[in-house]
Amino acid sequence: RKVVKLIIEGYKGEAGVKAFHINEARCLVLKETVPAIGISWGAGTITVHAGIFGVPIFEFSVVGAGDWVDIEAARRFGYDPAHPNGEYQETPTTICRRKESMNLKVAPEDRVGQAIYLMYEILIENVVKGITEGFKENRGKFRFDKPVNIVNAGGTSMPDDFIEMLNR
Repeated sequence: RKVVKLIIEGYKGEAGVKAFHINEARCLVLKETVPAIGISWGAGTITVHAGIFGVPIFEFSVVGAGDWVDIEAARRFGYDPAHPNGEYQETPTTICRRKESMNLKVAPEDRVGQAIYLMYEILIENVVKGITEGFKENRGKFRFDKPVNIVNAGGTSMPDDFIEMLNR
């Protein structure tokens, strides 16, 4: 963020540009005219924004997302992140490839699929807890008369039936 800001502000004299950052999840719901939650399911971080008309009610990030799923699932099969070049049955790379073709509708029967499925359950549970806490901590700062739209994006949310798993 700081490097990009320095580059952009380097053009300040020429174009009068002032750089500022915006939460990635907030970008997902800026156009929403009803209360909305944006969730960006990235590889390293999940960002969450809840707001209305582009005004935040709360925002937070969860460190450890798709990469965390890969590493933690691989650990179940002996992978040691301190020694990534060892000979392993499963690595974060093999887990990542497996995720791309996974269906999260039901828990798989094979052990690798089960490990990935479990990590997704934990990850989603942590995000939902954060959203619940955000609303509890900010009670009184908002009033919703309409349903809340939820917009999801990002590579970690790409497996089939991710949204169904999120809705459970």
